[in-house]
Amino acid sequence: METVCELCNGTGTTKDDNGHTDICPRCLGLGTVKVEESEDQKVEFAKRLKTRRPLVTATYILVIVMLLYYLIFILADFTYHFSLTAFIIILILGHTISVGGYILYVLWISFHGNGENLSV
Repeated sequence: METVCELCNGTGTTKDDNGHTDICPRCLGLGTVKVEESEDQKVEFAKRLKTRRPLVTATYILVIVMLLYYLIFILADFTYHFSLTAFIIILILGHTISVGGYILYVLWISFHGNGENLSV
């Protein structure tokens, strides 16, 4: 894993005693330093990935549902020729239902323990 070099703060250059700008001796001008990951960091990363999985899955499902909704909505509009008022009402209603379902699912997984530390 790479982190920002603490000696040069990621710039890759440092100033010597005389005030001359030199290449950072720790990172050799790259600005990043390779650091060994401890086992605790690997376990913590795996835990965070596991808790994010339901949120990512819900987002993919929302995108698929919205694509299907648009497909059905456009086909129905070509078939039945909705008026402008009906068009807007159906469009807003579909978005409200799908995004509302997404928010309810995210709240459900966060309250049932599957989403501990559900930060993205």
